[in-house]
Amino acid sequence: MSSEGTITRPVFPVPQPTIQTERLVLRPLTAADVPSFYSLRTDPAVVCWTSTPDGDPDEAATLRWLQRFLPPKHTETFVLAVCERSNPELAIGSIGCHIAEPPECGYLIRQEWWGKGYATEALRAWLDVYWKLPRREIKMEEFGGLRHSEGYVDPHRAREYLIGSTDKSNRASQGVLAKAGFERRREFRDPEVKSGEVYEWVLVRPSSEKYAAEKN
Repeated sequence: MSSEGTITRPVFPVPQPTIQTERLVLRPLTAADVPSFYSLRTDPAVVCWTSTPDGDPDEAATLRWLQRFLPPKHTETFVLAVCERSNPELAIGSIGCHIAEPPECGYLIRQEWWGKGYATEALRAWLDVYWKLPRREIKMEEFGGLRHSEGYVDPHRAREYLIGSTDKSNRASQGVLAKAGFERRREFRDPEVKSGEVYEWVLVRPSSEKYAAEKN
């Protein structure tokens, strides 16, 4: 719990960790991942759900996107490549906190690997590490978070939260967030997404005691 008038934020790890699950490896991104992400970010079935539905015009554009998460920018985000354990060099997607303030997570999986539950498996594993990161406190007036009147945070002893956003018609992505414990809190219009409407989801940081109990 944060002090009165403050809210906690994670200190992103440097160097970034490698996380293993039963089927996946979540590892730091590298510039060598550009071809994989160019394939992902030019697939209409994938990018139609993003804020860049036209995709990347070339690999140089993909590199510019990827550089948001590479050194020296890697201290400002916590995004990892999603790979199968059988081929940890091939990035089949990404997972992590791509916006630091207020913290928002997202994920992309290449269409060839849809239907396997990889997004859910990756998100749960990433969250397990994310909630265990060291924390810092910032003053409430310094963060660009959700309005207190919406009931997301206590203005005196605020609970940290993580946001996830989905196109209103993207039921698969909504299912991933719901399985990870996110709750849908509001809906707003966004002309850049496919349906023109976005669902915003929120996951409140569990207390240390509750988190330990849920993991046992």
